Amino acid sequence: MTKTGRIAKPLAGRVAGLCALLLPAMCCWLLSCTTPAEHSNPLDPESPAYQEKGTITGRVTSFYQPYSPLPGAEVRLLPGGESRRTSTFGEFTFSGLSPGRYMLLVTAEGFADDSAGVEVAARQTREVAFHLDAVPQVTGAKVTAAHVKTRASLSDTDFVFLTVTAEVSDGDGPNDLQRVQVEIPAAAFDDSLRRSSTPARWERTFSPEELRESGGRAINPYNLVGESFHISARDAPGAQARSAPFQLVRVIAEEPLPQQPANGQVLTSHSPQLQWFMPPLSFEHTFTIQVFKLIGGFPTLLLTISELPAGTMALPYPGRLTSGSYFWTVAVVDRFGNSSRSKEATFVVQ
Repeated sequence: MTKTGRIAKPLAGRVAGLCALLLPAMCCWLLSCTTPAEHSNPLDPESPAYQEKGTITGRVTSFYQPYSPLPGAEVRLLPGGESRRTSTFGEFTFSGLSPGRYMLLVTAEGFADDSAGVEVAARQTREVAFHLDAVPQVTGAKVTAAHVKTRASLSDTDFVFLTVTAEVSDGDGPNDLQRVQVEIPAAAFDDSLRRSSTPARWERTFSPEELRESGGRAINPYNLVGESFHISARDAPGAQARSAPFQLVRVIAEEPLPQQPANGQVLTSHSPQLQWFMPPLSFEHTFTIQVFKLIGGFPTLLLTISELPAGTMALPYPGRLTSGSYFWTVAVVDRFGNSSRSKEATFVVQ
């Protein structure tokens, strides 16, 4: 055997072994060129799981900072009418939405409704924030009449004052309330109340001159008995509320009549007996006594005694008066707070 022959045999064996190793790989490569590739990724447009869908997510909170979440608010999606309730954190999500224009309607008890249009795109998430305005709440309302007999020049004059009180709250805080007013539809009357020193209370006493229709004609308060009154409230963002109707029960025309001391009577006693007369009344009532002293020409209230029982016609002054000029009044008050006050009974203590 030649040297060339001895070399050729080992080389042929090595080539055969190499072919045996390469053949399966080549087969696999050839097969991959003819077998479809796997498309399991949902982001792959050729995947069976691929969807041209979008998502809307959002949060519902209070109107003012720091924003507080509003759990349990209803968020409705239109078209379709699908709805969600917000989570403890005020959050909601609508997923699997076809691209297009949607409308979200948000409602929550005690808050003004809100809405927003949202454009959904494929494979994108749109975020929406809702800040709901708390609607004012009228939790109480009352109107009372005060009939007052007073001295004016040489004649006695009658006045009737109406006092309107309303309890109004707002979930966004009392400073969010912009206007609280009373309305009397039958008298074509409306006017604003004023904040009182008590939180959530609005009130105002209307004098006879202020009780006028929108055209300027005076309103007879006796004609308002039984008519419907309403309280309306508006907050800064514009949410409004209107109370249920309430009524003026009565205007007390009857008045107590001071007997003595009166008409400038001069007393030597410094603890006088106050006496008055009251015509018979058909409704439950009590009496209120007030005593004033004139100091420098101005009245100073010395004493108020309330809830004296019906039938009482006299009261000893519970103390000692110093020398000077005085006057006192007696008022009858019904259980609703309506009253009728006597004219001033004057006297002097020496």
